[in-house]
Amino acid sequence: MKLVFVFSELYVSGDAGQKSLGLRPEIAKEIVRRAKLAGLRSGAHIESAEDFHNAVEAGVDVVMHLPSFPDPLDREAAYLNKSNWEERYTISAADIQLVAERKVTVVTTAASGSAENFEKPNPVAAMNENEKRFRKITIQNLRHLKDAGVKLAVGSDTMPGAGVLAEVEFLKDTEVFSNLELLKMWSGTTPKVIFPQRKIAALDDGYEANFLVLEGNPIQDFSWAKRIRMRVKQGNPLK
Repeated sequence: MKLVFVFSELYVSGDAGQKSLGLRPEIAKEIVRRAKLAGLRSGAHIESAEDFHNAVEAGVDVVMHLPSFPDPLDREAAYLNKSNWEERYTISAADIQLVAERKVTVVTTAASGSAENFEKPNPVAAMNENEKRFRKITIQNLRHLKDAGVKLAVGSDTMPGAGVLAEVEFLKDTEVFSNLELLKMWSGTTPKVIFPQRKIAALDDGYEANFLVLEGNPIQDFSWAKRIRMRVKQGNPLK
């Protein structure tokens, strides 16, 4: 069950011209309650730090984004001129602790809005000032989530064609994760979050034989992750 929160803090705003495009927190909580009764998992699209808070309070299993999206109603210009702009996108320490305690998975989607820059020789320099500000907050959120032991899955929310590789390269560039940590997130945590009932993401007896053979060791040099020599799915080599 996917729930959508879009600047849900606006529901308590006194400004009638400021409207959220997503669920009210109290309605979201009831949807999650009914989903659990039906044996369904729930995940939340979020855009702000308050959305993150409300999604966790509603009891979702997965938070599908980091709070690093520009406002779809173009109210961002007003926020950029306010000293508390960063507060809108910075996940609080209390919410990070709550996510860790409840074992909620957080999907990164950190490259949203700037993934296309990672095809350029100097991707960070290619970002505009707004993208750089979002990137700074995103790195801070990632570091705090990691330090708290929150389960992080790699997910992309970029334009078609960029795919998850752009997300992985963005995460690598943040320097928040070691090569081994990033590989475990990408090939271990992520598939298990998507298919929790399947025996996948491990080379062990009884597990599905789905794996890649690389030309070198990506723990030593991450670029080897893109040098695939052989693909095997369900025990069958693929062309």
